[in-house]
Amino acid sequence: MVEAIEIFREHSTSSWFKGSALILFLNKSDLFREKLAKKPIASVEEWSDYDGPDYVMNPLADGQAPDAEVELQQQEAFDQGKDYFLKKFLELPEEKQTERSSDVYTHVTCATNTDNVRKIFDVCKDVILKGSLIDSGFYA
Repeated sequence: MVEAIEIFREHSTSSWFKGSALILFLNKSDLFREKLAKKPIASVEEWSDYDGPDYVMNPLADGQAPDAEVELQQQEAFDQGKDYFLKKFLELPEEKQTERSSDVYTHVTCATNTDNVRKIFDVCKDVILKGSLIDSGFYA
């Protein structure tokens, strides 16, 4: 993850992408959720500044569905963990604050969720089309 963040920051501040809209996909949200259940984010040295909630394990026997309160706590831990990593990708060192290419559109995805992927693909097509229309002078 550290390397992915560094590569994204490098590309998003590259002169090659100046003025280009970027789309950041955080894929495999299902695996992220599973990993949260096994290891707290803050227990990893690189992410020790994370101060969000830990994922609450299902206190019931294996195979039994968690109750609504546990599910809410799990969703909150997932959402805050996701937001933490989105922030890590998007934050830049002080000296590079003005170098970001342009807009960055973020999407958290699970490639096996075809409806989600289809919606995101449609949004990406719209962004690309709008950029092309603006560049050609047909859209203000």
